[in-house]
Amino acid sequence: MEESILAAAQKAHDGMANRYAKRFVIETFVPNAVVTVRVPNEDRGTLDHSRIYARVLEQPHRRRYRLQTEHGILDRLYPTKELNRVEKPEFVGMSLISLYIFIFNSFIYNSSSSSLGSFKQ
Repeated sequence: MEESILAAAQKAHDGMANRYAKRFVIETFVPNAVVTVRVPNEDRGTLDHSRIYARVLEQPHRRRYRLQTEHGILDRLYPTKELNRVEKPEFVGMSLISLYIFIFNSFIYNSSSSSLGSFKQ
């Protein structure tokens, strides 16, 4: 009986996923993809950027990703809907260190704040 319940639940889940996929594009990220993630208002200053760059490390659960930023590996998993893909040719072939240097320099160049409080460790 338990097998039939699980089979019915899986069938219902697959049907809902198929209906959703017809209307929306389900985005997935591969390891080492560069994305941006939103920083909550309470964790940033008024002049800091609302999104930071991150690298996808792995996908331990369905549509949930472990991310690494220049500050380290983030302590929770982030769902697909909170991530934005970065489509920039500058990132192709770059090592993580040079990527961080590029990101840091772009933040300094684009920052309207003279303070670098968001880069403290």
